[in-house]
Amino acid sequence: MVCRGFRQLIINKYLVREVAVPFVAVGAILTAIFTTYSMTRFLDKAADGLLKTSEVLQLTALKSLIAQEVLWPVSLFVALVIALGRLYSDWEMTALRSFGFAEHRILLPILSLAAVLAIIVGVFSFAGRPWAYALLYELEAQAEATSELDRIKPGRFYLYDDDTRVVFIEDVPERGERVSGLFIRSREGDDIQLISAPDGLVKEFATPDSHELTLLDAQVFKSSGQGSDFLGVFGSFRMLVPVAAVEPIGRKPKALNSLTLRGSSSPLDQAEYQWRLSAPVSTMLLALLAVPLGRSRPRQGRFARLTAAVVIYAVYFNLLGIGRTWVEQGATDALWVVSSGFAVFVLALYLPWPRIGKRLGLRL
Repeated sequence: MVCRGFRQLIINKYLVREVAVPFVAVGAILTAIFTTYSMTRFLDKAADGLLKTSEVLQLTALKSLIAQEVLWPVSLFVALVIALGRLYSDWEMTALRSFGFAEHRILLPILSLAAVLAIIVGVFSFAGRPWAYALLYELEAQAEATSELDRIKPGRFYLYDDDTRVVFIEDVPERGERVSGLFIRSREGDDIQLISAPDGLVKEFATPDSHELTLLDAQVFKSSGQGSDFLGVFGSFRMLVPVAAVEPIGRKPKALNSLTLRGSSSPLDQAEYQWRLSAPVSTMLLALLAVPLGRSRPRQGRFARLTAAVVIYAVYFNLLGIGRTWVEQGATDALWVVSSGFAVFVLALYLPWPRIGKRLGLRL
């Protein structure tokens, strides 16, 4: 009995080690793919002058962190399918059976791993996810509130104030107060004012709510319905550029405390709460699914069932998304229906269908 328990412990450690390597590898690959995708989207905004480099890095890091709620469970799922596939393809499972190791006993280390990860995912989903989203929304609001000068990239025309003002600056240093090649066109009713200057100075936060832009040797023209006038050359022409106030992020379900969501009757809040609950549940279900999917004939290869695993996960994840949408539209238990249906599907894979078919007189 002691010998059997010791043997089980050795096998458990071996299985955990076999799963750990692909889990880390798959997690790193998926994180890299998602991070690259997120950064590309933010870089597009940065190219339009809507985000700074530091904001791109911060937002990308937060997006990648939030994604771990999904990436950790799927990484364990894929790692289990790969590890079990290798055990079958390399005849190791056959060797274990010859030593009296029942196949169903591999569930113990697998479920132990899944339970630990499910707890981590659950804590992150209920506490880390709202914290990360609150910070993400705050950073996005701050980025939206940057001043017009902060958004300008050199050599481009920008429209502001409901398209009544056009701004062009030929050269904007990364850091520094001096800019060059300025052109500003403003419209107020039928009156149009044109200002051009070879150089200018920027004084950030000259007042608490605005920057000061000083145009040096500025030429000012004014046009109205009665004709055009050249107002002259000014040694320095000062104008204030307002700094937009940071708008409050408002009530965002993804950033709300889980207890607040639980006590809310709002369909949007309930959808978010059920989504958080589904994360640890999905971790356990996917781990259970990996065991029957990992079974393969020795000559099939270790990746024989990987395609089927990916397809099943994609269907399940999309059904969760549809269920969440239904909850948001008022279908109270749609997410639980999806999770329950998937649980029935997983458990059905464990049934001895050939034996059942034989009793029913069917050939399966």
